[in-house]
Amino acid sequence: RPHEQWHTDIAYINVAGTHYFFISVLDGFSRSVVHHEVRQDMETRDVEIVVERALEKLPASSPRPRMISDNGPQYISWDFKAYLRERQVNHSRARANHPQSNGKLERFHGSLKRECVRREPLTGLESARRTIGAYVENYNTKRLHSALNYLTPWDYLQGASHIQSRLMERR
Repeated sequence: RPHEQWHTDIAYINVAGTHYFFISVLDGFSRSVVHHEVRQDMETRDVEIVVERALEKLPASSPRPRMISDNGPQYISWDFKAYLRERQVNHSRARANHPQSNGKLERFHGSLKRECVRREPLTGLESARRTIGAYVENYNTKRLHSALNYLTPWDYLQGASHIQSRLMERR
């Protein structure tokens, strides 16, 4: 179901020779990017800010999602564990050297880099934020996914009745 499992990770983004960090939260059911930010740092606090903003977008009727991450230092820190406990979010960490556990988000990060970051001239932090933001918006709302019956992640994020009506429209 939507918002049952969220995946979070950090991808390195090279912008005009400077490294920035793309921190994102992706819904495992819909593959929709719930929230993302291009940040200058990748400390635990940066991850908490991104997760908090994703939680703010969670529909009131939804239970808290289970958060899945790798074993990066931000995700195994005591501060992050306390933050999730305070927010009543369960946390599962992927096995070491097992990227498939977070594969949906790893795949998205690969597409982001291949289709956006390496193709568009990113001249600075604000340029990167605008360009990547437009890419994520297109990915969520316009791009059809074969694994989602050729619907968009946004369609799947709306739930079963919306999915059924969209599939019926095609017939």
